Amino acid sequence: MDNRQVNRYTALLKVQSFLNRHIGDFASVAAVADAKDALDALLQSMQEAEMVAISDISGGAEEKAALRRAFADSIVRVCRGAKAYAEDTGNALLLSKVGRPKSIIHRQRDAELVVVGMQVRKAVTPIIADLADHAVTPAMLQDMSDRLDAFFDQISLPYDLALERTAARKEVNRLIASAYALLEDRMDNYMDLFADDLPELVQRYYLARAIDDLGGRRRSSAADTDPLKGRIAAKASVTVPLELTGRTALTLQNPNVQPLRFRFMAQQTPLGQPFDVKGLGTLTLQLADLPP
Repeated sequence: MDNRQVNRYTALLKVQSFLNRHIGDFASVAAVADAKDALDALLQSMQEAEMVAISDISGGAEEKAALRRAFADSIVRVCRGAKAYAEDTGNALLLSKVGRPKSIIHRQRDAELVVVGMQVRKAVTPIIADLADHAVTPAMLQDMSDRLDAFFDQISLPYDLALERTAARKEVNRLIASAYALLEDRMDNYMDLFADDLPELVQRYYLARAIDDLGGRRRSSAADTDPLKGRIAAKASVTVPLELTGRTALTLQNPNVQPLRFRFMAQQTPLGQPFDVKGLGTLTLQLADLPP
């Protein structure tokens, strides 16, 4: 995961941990448990996809390289005896098929090496009985043929593994987006139902849900000493009506962290009075330039 993904994934784990501890407190709304189960399933799928995304593909490349070396060596063994036979019998056509030096065979590209193996097998198979005096046996030819088939099957393995990793990274992105859609479309609304009866728990849910910047970007000193103040702009200028009542959503942005969305219950707030955000501190609303 990149830094942004890690930040979002960490927030999801915090929400999961909060719900694991307090799911019983929200038992009166059965849909909360259903949404939690859906979140758990998404996080599990996320972990599985991430394991594929970070998997080491060097093992696949090493396996293919080992198969290649063994296959090339088997071609060299067959060609050595077949070349001697071709020279002894003056078979120029056979010599053109099996006369490649060892160094040339080992330097062939993967696809070219497969073609060479197929040519040697096709040329040697009809005369295998005549090659016994030149140390080429049916077993040796069969070994080369088996290694040809094995190498051909594995020739694209590193590429296939790389494609799997790319697909897994895309799947992680999709699952993270699905998890946040679940929170925004379902869990947030369920939590708001408990804002009057369980205000502290609801506040803790939204704090758990906040996305911390863990990507190494420099924060302000306020954020270092008080993470909460680091998330809320110290001087927030907002335009509001003459009084605020009921549930209110406020979006603030600090240049050092990602934008965060807060939900809170607002008491009736007269014009010019500090606005208390339960558990999050007091914001002084600047109400200047309001229309008459």
